[in-house]
Amino acid sequence: MVWAAIARDKKPDLIFIERNQEAKKKGYSSKSYIKALQEGLLPIYDSEEQFQQDNTKIYLANYTKTWLCENGIRPIPWPVPSPDLNPIEYV
Repeated sequence: MVWAAIARDKKPDLIFIERNQEAKKKGYSSKSYIKALQEGLLPIYDSEEQFQQDNTKIYLANYTKTWLCENGIRPIPWPVPSPDLNPIEYV
């Protein structure tokens, strides 16, 4: 899986998310997602910006929410039954 960002005046890198071998099904987990955010988001994030992500389980995990809060990252509230409006999928 790849993590990517769209930013107005920044050029973020593509980050490859590694499967978490400690996870129940050895797949992607909030820990592997946070590792990608540390590499890709933290270097470009400005506290004046908002962060968009959808409602994937690893994005909504308490571990992820706590990490975002501790790092001053404000995700945009995303309604649960929303259509997928994420612009990165069309890029």
